[in-house]
Amino acid sequence: VFRKGERTATARTLAKTTLVTMEVESAASENKIKDVFDLGTNEVTSDILNSFQDYIADGFDAFEEYIRSSCPGLDSSALKMLLAVEQLHNLMQESAKKTSKKLEQQFKESVFFVPEELALCALKNSEKVESNDLKAEDDKLDEDLNGLRENIASTRSACEQLQCEIQNLDAEIAACDISRGQ
Repeated sequence: VFRKGERTATARTLAKTTLVTMEVESAASENKIKDVFDLGTNEVTSDILNSFQDYIADGFDAFEEYIRSSCPGLDSSALKMLLAVEQLHNLMQESAKKTSKKLEQQFKESVFFVPEELALCALKNSEKVESNDLKAEDDKLDEDLNGLRENIASTRSACEQLQCEIQNLDAEIAACDISRGQ
């Protein structure tokens, strides 16, 4: 018997449990889709952003080298230019870090985007492949099991024949001992 309020609490608990189960199932299917469509998004994006940072650094290194080669004595104006180049490089790195997150998101939304219909189709096909693989593996295990069962049956039969032969020999020995005793 439910008291007033208990039924609502039970319903809320059931609803939360159902929601959590649905979220877990959704996450599992999302992970399956990611496995099917593993395009290496993170690796590719990281490589692109790292290359971009490398090009920026190479450009500023070349600019610093030009300043050093143009002003061999490194007078105060050359040092000021080098300091300005270093500050500009730091500002450029900060700007690149800020925009890299946006660029990464744009890559995921446009370059590495997989339409939902295609993802679902591929997921279904991968499940069929998995089920076919499982069926073949299951059939192989059944064959192995049947072979083991046949081996056990033939071993039992041989054992029964040997036991019967032992009993016959024991009976024959016993008959010989009785006939000698008389």
